[in-house]
Amino acid sequence: MEHKMDSKEISISKTILNTSCEQPIDANFTLPDYCPDIQKILKCCVTPKISSRKLSDNRLNIDGDLIIGILYSDSEHKQVKYCDYSLPFSHFFDISTPYDELVMPLLFTDAKTEYVNCRAVSPRKINVHGAFGLFAKILCKASQEIITNIDSDDIEQKKDTVTVSNIISQGQQNFLVSEILELAKGKPPIQSIIRTNLHISLKNYKAIDNKIILKAEAALKILYISDMEKSNIDTMQYIIPISQIVDLDGLNENSEFVLDLDVLNYTCSVHSDSSGDDTLIDFEAKLSACIVSFENVDICVLVDAFSRKYETNLEYKLTSSEKIVDTITNSHTSKEIIPCEDNIEQIIDVWSDNIKSSVSKSDNNFTIIGKFNICILALDENSQAVYIEKTVNFEHPVNTPVNKNIKCSCKADVTSINYRLTSSGDIEAKTDILFNLNICQIHSCKSVCYAFADEDKPIPKKDATVIIYYASNHESVWDIARKYSCSLQNIIDENEIEDDVISDNGVIFIPV
Repeated sequence: MEHKMDSKEISISKTILNTSCEQPIDANFTLPDYCPDIQKILKCCVTPKISSRKLSDNRLNIDGDLIIGILYSDSEHKQVKYCDYSLPFSHFFDISTPYDELVMPLLFTDAKTEYVNCRAVSPRKINVHGAFGLFAKILCKASQEIITNIDSDDIEQKKDTVTVSNIISQGQQNFLVSEILELAKGKPPIQSIIRTNLHISLKNYKAIDNKIILKAEAALKILYISDMEKSNIDTMQYIIPISQIVDLDGLNENSEFVLDLDVLNYTCSVHSDSSGDDTLIDFEAKLSACIVSFENVDICVLVDAFSRKYETNLEYKLTSSEKIVDTITNSHTSKEIIPCEDNIEQIIDVWSDNIKSSVSKSDNNFTIIGKFNICILALDENSQAVYIEKTVNFEHPVNTPVNKNIKCSCKADVTSINYRLTSSGDIEAKTDILFNLNICQIHSCKSVCYAFADEDKPIPKKDATVIIYYASNHESVWDIARKYSCSLQNIIDENEIEDDVISDNGVIFIPV
């Protein structure tokens, strides 16, 4: 006889795609006519920028450009020069579920340079080889059925109560932030932008009916050449306020939710002011706000069962559930002394690139481990360009309770670098790193998904009404009841046991 089973349905964020691939970087290009010959390459930086991502049918298409920037000293004056080259890329990932069948999909993509080798094959020709990684992840809302009960009076059932996050709603909204920025008074006009850096910090947010009001800041830093002939280099920094309303059905002021804000891409282009000087910067950033609204609910999961009357055949499946525990922000400061072989007269700029991080778990806590590059552009005592780069490793403990079922994901970003030239001629750099962590509790267990009582194989009746059993310390009362096909509660009541585990060696009585 197949038993009827009761179940409860919850909504989860199901991973449809979580993959990456390595793409080659292969470029050969010649300097533009307005650029002087190369004496020495100081820094080759390859920045992959995703311009579009499109889900259609069973495919995710990603398009973008590799921005190859060459910072070099020229052969005549040995001053800092810069040129860049754009190389388009395109890639697609196959997905198992057609796009139109995905419910409330969330799309995450990223591109990072893995390594770059660059050399000047002649004073005007450059060869660049390397690789960059493309990363893609798709989540969608899906239903998960959890068996909670067998509808039968003669079935003994073992259940675990777990707390899970039931997804109410999830969504993603892209929006543009645009601003016309002006150079500060006294700053020379821009002739060429060498590099830019953008950091987004979420300041506060509030949920109202079906909406979230968020406030953030964009910290933009620009390194530029103001005089190509003299190689005069300057910097500008801006703080751009961001205010945005993001729509999501099902939200209210009491909702629990997780909010993530990412930069998809951004551009900075130079324009002339009313006097004809290039002092205006057209800044445009495409941001993505991802919201997951949920409620934590307690669910009883049926993990084992047996019949007191008949032999029982059970089938099991692995049931995994997830509870969103917390989203926290941690900061870390790394201090480094960078030795300089050249006699540095002036530091032009210090920045960081290629930060990588991962989370390791020990018995007591999580530790974020990673590394980043400190990049230094300076002038020596002869006013010649000097470039220094150092890889810095870091470790940061996270003060949060840890057990084997807790997992933690981390996103790291360098927010600022302060530096100074020491009396000994070295460079002291203090780097501030911000970590955004998502902490979840995973519950995995073997749960019953099918139960069949074989009425042709009844449980033999016992001759006695009570069985005397010698129980061992830490032995499970459930295992004893299952062995003798008798009531778990009767054993507990007869022996006044307070827990499902025997606390001491000794005799117990099993009513049959």
